[in-house]
Amino acid sequence: QDQTFEILSPNVRYSRYRGVLEISSRNHLVIVNELDLEHYLYGVLPVEIPATFQTEAQKALAVAARTYVLRNSLRHKADGYDVCDSVHCQGFCGASREFDWVRKAVDDTRGQVLVFDGELIHACYSADCGGATMNGEDYSPSARLPYLRSVADNPSGKASPVALPDAPAKNDPRRAPASPWLQTPDGGKENQVSRDSENGTNADCNPPGQQDQPQDYCAGSPCHEWVITYEPQELAVRLKPWDAKIGNFKSMEFVEYDASDRVKSVLLKGEKGECRITGSQLREALGANKMKSTRAVMSVSPEGCIVIRGKGYGHGLGMCLYGAEGLARSKESITYVDILKHYYTGVEIKSISDIANQFVRASTSKQP
Repeated sequence: QDQTFEILSPNVRYSRYRGVLEISSRNHLVIVNELDLEHYLYGVLPVEIPATFQTEAQKALAVAARTYVLRNSLRHKADGYDVCDSVHCQGFCGASREFDWVRKAVDDTRGQVLVFDGELIHACYSADCGGATMNGEDYSPSARLPYLRSVADNPSGKASPVALPDAPAKNDPRRAPASPWLQTPDGGKENQVSRDSENGTNADCNPPGQQDQPQDYCAGSPCHEWVITYEPQELAVRLKPWDAKIGNFKSMEFVEYDASDRVKSVLLKGEKGECRITGSQLREALGANKMKSTRAVMSVSPEGCIVIRGKGYGHGLGMCLYGAEGLARSKESITYVDILKHYYTGVEIKSISDIANQFVRASTSKQP
């Protein structure tokens, strides 16, 4: 248990791993790491949450991540392992970054999971909910779950407005958090997109601290507010998949919002006609690293450019990690239990000590 392995290739140095390694070669190298559940979490937390966050926020993620992997441990059964190491499941870096804060967050919550009505929950989480989390059914009909309800990420108890000042976005050289945190109940397409912008920075993000008082708990996120601007011809290229229905693109309008003020329906108009797409489809078309969430509004500039202003980063389903950090900082008495019960409605925290020997097989696929 205390020994680690390091995987090397002629061109790449991979992570160190503990436990048991199974290696097979098909048309690419497949490495399956079998290890104890708690040791698996040592490799998840440093990928999914910054070391600078409050301990209680880190503990909250440890419980959520433990619950998430157990609930979804059959996702890759057909592939011969339980979960992958990408955002399709949860990020995992092996034993390379087992820092003291990681061990503390995991060890202090050892064996604790989130349950509702006696069952493990889908403990989804994202980086920054933009001031309000979303109802599960607004993400997907299959996610209509009593514990995935929209909650305000604000001490006032009311969701902050989405509309932002009509000012250009300020360049912010800080990178986004270490992970996109896009875990969802069904492992949808959003899980498979990169967090980083093309040049490796988030130049279209506003720095934190520009929100009206009281600030959202997640206002400390470097991408809590963002702006993107497209010329019509540039947007037309992004929307080409719908050319067959509408012809040459002419205009776009956000026509329907959900309960958390996320774009639910977008009307596209062209020379041949019009059609509706979902906010998630628009985000996928523009790139999740550009349209960072669907909690957004749009306008047309005097020059005819389409301007989309938004708040948050990720789908906003379940726990907001920057919100957890802000909530933990708001009062000394706030605990990880308070954080979890804020974001997951009506849940209980239970022990899984009776299944403490459960193993998780985490896989990574790399080119040799």
